[in-house]
Amino acid sequence: MRRTRREFLKSAAAGVGALLGGCMSFDMPGGNGEVPWKDLKFAHVGGLLISPSGGTWRRRTLAGSVESAMRLADAINSIPGLDFAMFSGDMIANSGPGDAEALRKFLRSLKRRWFAVPGPAESAAGGAVAKEDFHEIVLEAGASACGPFWSAEVARKAWILGIDTGRGEGGSGFVDEDQIEFLRDHIDSNPGDLVLVLCGQPPVAPAGPAEGEEPEWQEGVSNSDEFRFVLEAGENVKMAFSGHLPEGSVRASSGMHIVVTPPSIPGAESFTLVRIKGRRARVSAVAVSGSGSCAETSTQDLDLR
Repeated sequence: MRRTRREFLKSAAAGVGALLGGCMSFDMPGGNGEVPWKDLKFAHVGGLLISPSGGTWRRRTLAGSVESAMRLADAINSIPGLDFAMFSGDMIANSGPGDAEALRKFLRSLKRRWFAVPGPAESAAGGAVAKEDFHEIVLEAGASACGPFWSAEVARKAWILGIDTGRGEGGSGFVDEDQIEFLRDHIDSNPGDLVLVLCGQPPVAPAGPAEGEEPEWQEGVSNSDEFRFVLEAGENVKMAFSGHLPEGSVRASSGMHIVVTPPSIPGAESFTLVRIKGRRARVSAVAVSGSGSCAETSTQDLDLR
């Protein structure tokens, strides 16, 4: 029997609440110490790939991706005590004229504070939605900042720094001098604050396509050494969040954790739930079923000292 949207939302809220309602009470032993920032709980989505035309991505059909994105929004809206959500690009497949309106619909449905940066899909030359249009849509939908680089204070002494990593030729991964200078200035000017970085491509070197992958598939930033150096030089930069990798992962890089969330595609909606408590963090991969129920598929505790 087909359920109404109200029934779906009620079911989703119950499922998410049961799974995630008490998550800030988790026990992570030792070494928290006094910190100037409050406990945080937020969601990270690595890619929605909305395609009203039902295009394809990495040989997977995106038919139903609008409904899939709305199902994910409902799940995020239902998480108790969520401080914000953030999206590291590839929000649209950029394959047809309906992508822009579908993105607007999704962003307007979010009831939590949110942040977004463009990814390779929004940066690619010749796409249906130009990067400038993406910035305009995001700002119109309620983002407090967008552009090549920006900062947002999400809590006292806690910041998100947004970086558009698609500054290379044709939207390929590259971070320019102005962005590097912005990062250095902000990190140096806010010692002791918690800094989280949001970017479309991870601060790692590009790798060629795996066997059987499309030749244009490329992860990483071409000047990743310079990008990562300025992040690692700041002891207060604790986590960098990105998409554009086929599998989710958490990688340690000289004390900074690089958190990658896999794309949330139709039939496999997912997001990463992050809970920061003092100098410890818990990162959980959460899968959303077609009925709106949620299940943690993996959990990792991180040391932010």
